[in-house]
Amino acid sequence: MILAATIISRLFEPFFLLFLLILLTALRADITGWNLVYMMVSIIGVVFVPPIVLLLWAIRSKKISDWDISNQRQRVNALAIFLFIFAIDMIIIRMMNMVSMTTLFLFFLITFIGIFCVTLFWKLSGHLSIAMIFAGVLIHWYGWGWWPLLLVLPVLAWSRIVLKRHTIRQTIGGILFGMAMVVLAITRGLI
Repeated sequence: MILAATIISRLFEPFFLLFLLILLTALRADITGWNLVYMMVSIIGVVFVPPIVLLLWAIRSKKISDWDISNQRQRVNALAIFLFIFAIDMIIIRMMNMVSMTTLFLFFLITFIGIFCVTLFWKLSGHLSIAMIFAGVLIHWYGWGWWPLLLVLPVLAWSRIVLKRHTIRQTIGGILFGMAMVVLAITRGLI
């Protein structure tokens, strides 16, 4: 049971889902060929490598207890650093003059600010927040035929609870936060 929960949790890792959203945004903006390769390599180098390297360093130096940053106090500090890195990423993406990416990154920045603010007072599931955002964005873009993505949410919630990373309330909170972010993004034209 623990192995299955671990596999499910890692398959729906927030970094991976955000990467897929960025890739789908690029494809929707008709970025193809070498332009797509250049953009994705740049985004991996600027957006994903710094926080992952920093997180791995923090785990190795025992500043953070685990990959999921289970400790709420550690999570606040890590999210503050990630937010700073993400704000720099936002500026770099804006300088690359890609309108669809800039809009998506603004949505990500607003989401991360929200997660950070909630984390100051309570711990919610980032996995469930990002998974809900991923499902909500794809349903918005491609239609209700993509509703089966929503079936991932209870399975992912189960995995996070079995792994003792979150409580039922924290997983529900993550889903509700993700839903709120999708509604905000749709009504404000960010996706």
